[in-house]
Amino acid sequence: MSDITGISRALFLENGQLLVLQGVQRQVNGFEVACRAGSGLLLTTQDPPFAVLSVVYPPTYTPSPPDQSTTPTEGATFIYNYDFEANPQPDEHIWTRDGKPLTSGDRITLTVNSSANSITISNVSRSDSGVYTIFSNTSAGSGTANFSLDVYYPPVLGDIQQSVTLNTGTPFTLNCTPVDEGNPPATVAFSYNNTGAAEESVTTTGYVLSVSSVVRNHRGYYSCEVSNGVGRDSVTVQLMVRAPPT
Repeated sequence: MSDITGISRALFLENGQLLVLQGVQRQVNGFEVACRAGSGLLLTTQDPPFAVLSVVYPPTYTPSPPDQSTTPTEGATFIYNYDFEANPQPDEHIWTRDGKPLTSGDRITLTVNSSANSITISNVSRSDSGVYTIFSNTSAGSGTANFSLDVYYPPVLGDIQQSVTLNTGTPFTLNCTPVDEGNPPATVAFSYNNTGAAEESVTTTGYVLSVSSVVRNHRGYYSCEVSNGVGRDSVTVQLMVRAPPT
């Protein structure tokens, strides 16, 4: 047995002329192996070395740090880092998004060195969302890693008429369905300040507020706001009710 971390067993064969190492791990790559009389196997940086260990192992990518966010807000700068190990080193690292090759360009910067890889996307957009994969291949095998990028952005309301005049007895509808629901999907909140209206006469279903039959007391201001934690959009509509003279 060996008491050296990274080597499980060292054997001397053929009258001590042949050294066999078993269970060699990558952490002893580059170490110098020497034999000292009466002491067995040593790992040393002192002259003269017996041999220099070159441990061959396939590429591995490890997120660094492991809890990096992959839900940036649109317009921000997004960076994702991988620590990297391999011996031998690969000729290249290949990045893809949803299976399509990526290269450094106007907004995307791919940084590669022998121990780390990173991707930087400036002014990140919802169109950048997707599965990002990094891959490399060596004589010792291949390595790959991936993450899913999900860009958040706010909801947007369309054009909504802000002043409505109706006769009594006609229905009123305020449709606040966003033209873009945003990511994550927005929720809606309604409010109105016409305190003379009976609350049960105003109903809401999803993005829609409605009154089945307006009366004079329904006049006032009705508001809706859509929000998703990233941003919000809102509108206020004035309802005026025409009633016959009494």
